[in-house]
Amino acid sequence: MPPKKDAAKKEAPEESGEVRIVGPGELDDNGQPRPQDVLELVSNKMKLDQSTRNRERMEDENKQLRDELQRQSGEQTEIFAYLNKELRCLQPTSLPP
Repeated sequence: MPPKKDAAKKEAPEESGEVRIVGPGELDDNGQPRPQDVLELVSNKMKLDQSTRNRERMEDENKQLRDELQRQSGEQTEIFAYLNKELRCLQPTSLPP
C-alpha cells in the first residue's frame, strides 16, 4: 500500500486542485510565456536596438572627428613650418640661430 500514498503525493497540481504560481521566466500551464515576460523582452529588445543605433552613430561621428583632427594637425604642421622659415629669414644674421 505505501506506493499508492507516494503516487497520491506526486499528483499534478491541476489534479489536486492546487494553484500553481508561475514565476519570472517560467511557462504558464499552457506552455506559453507570461505576458509580463514578453513585454519585458520586447522592451529590452527596443532598448538594445536604440543602443545599437546610438553606437553606430557615435562610431561614425568619432571617425569623422578623427579624420578632421588628422587634417587639421597636418595643416598646423605646414603652418608652423612656414612661420619658422619666415622667422629664420627675418632674424638678423649677427644672432646665432
